[in-house]
This record gives sequence, structure tokens and C-alpha cells, in this order.
Amino acid sequence: MKSILYRNDGLAKMITRVGEAAAIVSRNFWAEGRCGCFSADVTEFMPEDASDMISISPEYPIGRSVPHLKGRYFFCSGKLASMRDFARYPMEHGSIVRLNDDCTSFEAVADKFVRCSEEFSAHLAAYEKFAEKSVSAVSIAHVYPLESELALKIFDGDVEKLLETAKSLAPEHFRIFKKGLKKLVFSDFSDEDFVNGLSSELSGGDIAILPSRGVVSYGREPASAVDKISAFVHACKIIIEHKKLGLL
Repeated sequence: MKSILYRNDGLAKMITRVGEAAAIVSRNFWAEGRCGCFSADVTEFMPEDASDMISISPEYPIGRSVPHLKGRYFFCSGKLASMRDFARYPMEHGSIVRLNDDCTSFEAVADKFVRCSEEFSAHLAAYEKFAEKSVSAVSIAHVYPLESELALKIFDGDVEKLLETAKSLAPEHFRIFKKGLKKLVFSDFSDEDFVNGLSSELSGGDIAILPSRGVVSYGREPASAVDKISAFVHACKIIIEHKKLGLL
């Protein structure tokens, strides 16, 4: 069976861009231990007969209704996928899924069934919120940079202090942030607090910081989501170095 990427240059290029963004994450060791998650809206690149494609997976409930996403298609990294492997072979370690007409469930349609990360439902809730607010977002990335945890501990978890200090020490790295940083505390990825919180915080900020659970960002391109994380991590490194030198 031929890949859905066959003779579909637009979709193939989009999947490649997701892989390239994942490669940046892998090279920086931001997703060690088979953690991290990427998703991307690929609706515009799907063939005209995509609605006729047969499901290759069971239906998975989202846990809520997402009416603005009806009939849309997303590419998502697989649960417990190695970010290195996902970067090299995205279609082997991820699936293209279709939102069903009931707007409360999704199913995989190509190329193979790879179970989505458990947090994918939260990504969908975020895309729904973006659609409601007319926010341009095509991709969401969730990674685990150690530097963000270390910098956050320096300020006892106070995101506002971290942001204020980072802006003063590395203002050039924060020009990319128009809405600021948000902090989200929750107990489990399946919790309603996480799903509701992530969609709310991402639609109102550039990055959501999840203490001990990484950071989440979004962008019009997979690379732009990672660019914001990269700028944030670099600022965290500067804070850590200043702390080592006794300057904080």
C-alpha cells in the first residue's frame, strides 16, 4: 500500500518540517526517555477524497466536543516514541488522524496506526481554542528542557520573576514573545485541569510552563514553535550561569 505522501508534495514537505523540528529537540536533549510530543494541522494538504479514507484504528474519544475542528486532519507523534526516531522517520512513529463528524472523537487514517500520545486530546482542545479566537496555529510542541526546570527552581517556581529577570539579562531573546509565559500546574495528563488549562494558557501566552512536566509552545510552523522554546531555554541558561557566578 502506497504512502499518503506519494505524489502529495505539500503534505510530504509538512511532515518533513515536523521531522526537522523534532530533530532540533532531539539534538538538544529536550525529550530524553521517550517523552515529548508534536502535533500539526495538515488539513490543507490532504487529498480531496480524504473523507473516503478507511479508518485504520479504533475511535478514540477526545473527552469534549471540538466543533471548530470538524473534518480536520492532524499529524501526531506516537505515544512513547523516541524523538530521535520520530525525527528520522516521522510516518513510522506517528499517525495522521481525522476528527469524526461527532466532533468528540478521532481515528487514524494514514499511513499506519500508531497510538497518539496521551496528551493529544489536550492539543486538540488547544487547537479548538485557537480556532475560537482566530489564532494562527498549525503546530504544537511539548518538550522537556532541563534548563527550564533549573531556572524555575532558582525563583521558587515564580514564572513572573523568571520572565522579568530573563528580559533584563537577555532582552533580545524575548522579542519573540508577544504574549508572555504562562504556568500550568496539574497532576496528570488525563486530568481535566490539564486539558482545560493547556488550551487556555496557550491561547493567552506564547509558552506554557508545566513544572516538572516540560514546556509547551505553538506556532504557524513546527519550527516556529521550537524557536520560541529555544529562545526561552537560552534565556534560562543565562540565568543559570548568573546564579553560578553569584550575580543573582
